[in-house]
Amino acid sequence: MRVAIQGMGLTTFDVLSALTEGRGGKFFRSDIDNKLVYIPSGQEPIIIAFSRSGLPLSARARNQKGASGQYQAKFLTLETVKKLRRQGKIDFEKQILPLLIHEMEYVYYEAYVRAKEGFIAASIFCNHYCHADKEEKISLINKNIPKKDQFSWHKLCNPIPPEVLISQENFSDWLHCYCMEDLAEAGKGNADSPIKAASDVLRDLRDIIRQAVDFSGLTENSHRWLNTIFVPIMNRIAVGPPKKRIEEMLALINSGVLKIDFGPNAQCQLNKNMHSVIIQSNLWAEYQVRCDVLIQAKINTVLTEETATPLWRNILSKGYAYLCRNGEYFSGGIAVSENMQVLNHSGAVHANLWAIGLPTEGSKFYTFIMPRPGVNSTAIIDAEKAVSSLIEVLKKHTEPEENAI
Repeated sequence: MRVAIQGMGLTTFDVLSALTEGRGGKFFRSDIDNKLVYIPSGQEPIIIAFSRSGLPLSARARNQKGASGQYQAKFLTLETVKKLRRQGKIDFEKQILPLLIHEMEYVYYEAYVRAKEGFIAASIFCNHYCHADKEEKISLINKNIPKKDQFSWHKLCNPIPPEVLISQENFSDWLHCYCMEDLAEAGKGNADSPIKAASDVLRDLRDIIRQAVDFSGLTENSHRWLNTIFVPIMNRIAVGPPKKRIEEMLALINSGVLKIDFGPNAQCQLNKNMHSVIIQSNLWAEYQVRCDVLIQAKINTVLTEETATPLWRNILSKGYAYLCRNGEYFSGGIAVSENMQVLNHSGAVHANLWAIGLPTEGSKFYTFIMPRPGVNSTAIIDAEKAVSSLIEVLKKHTEPEENAI
């Protein structure tokens, strides 16, 4: 059989494991070139993976920061975001993203210059960068960094060169090189690889981003842009799988079990007569494959009326909670107060009902990550708010009245 997987995110790698190693296939590392090789069992299907971007997630770099190491912001600081919040709704693309790109540039050039010229030269460059205005930054970069090696946010967002989309063969060759280069950078580590260090900034500064986004801090249009444009890019470049997962994916491609070279925006069409689906490239009409099974490799991270469990549907239908909106934009999840207390359909706070984590995605930003040791994670902070509020409520109900016998 042929199995189509819609999406190339983290869930896809779990599906690939189930359909390959889970069917008796084996990975081993070659003694000749140290590459990972896959030996099929004969029980796995042919697998076709496709996605909107046409690219797998970037590999997570080797961790050089320890369990709790985090980059400390120089430009997109907590104080800066709080000041913007006091001024009104924030436009993420205009007010937050430029500062975030400065942070990524700073980290990129620190790693780049350190690798080329040493720690002292990197410190001098970064000190100049920190105190330069926009024009001075550009001049500093052009003077010290070759054009081909300069940091490019645009290239991170749009890594596929237009010329490789001329043919499927060109794209397939480029995609293999792209993945191999990504593996090489991941192997350098999240401090020594300039591009991986810069990408890691997006993870390290998520709590500051939350300060801008949480509780409808963005304008309606900006909130929509964040979730539809920025978050998918952030996930692709900064929230990928371990390096070994990308190696396994390449080994599956080399073995003939897996194909992922359909390019951006491949189409999936149901063929009712043949009880199958057709996966077709959006760029090369002749490049299509009929598949017997379609797996939508996506875990819903936003509570909606369609994805709600019976418990949440009941809560919503009775008006005990309502789905969060920023203006006319449905941002997902239920509305909660800053103490994580659930708001009812009238906007009033429930005195004895709290919610944390995924159900609050919308009021909060990026709630679906695990806490890390030594880091004051948003999951821990939200839990502390809820529990402290709960304890105060319990005190009121358990303290004896003054005149009670």
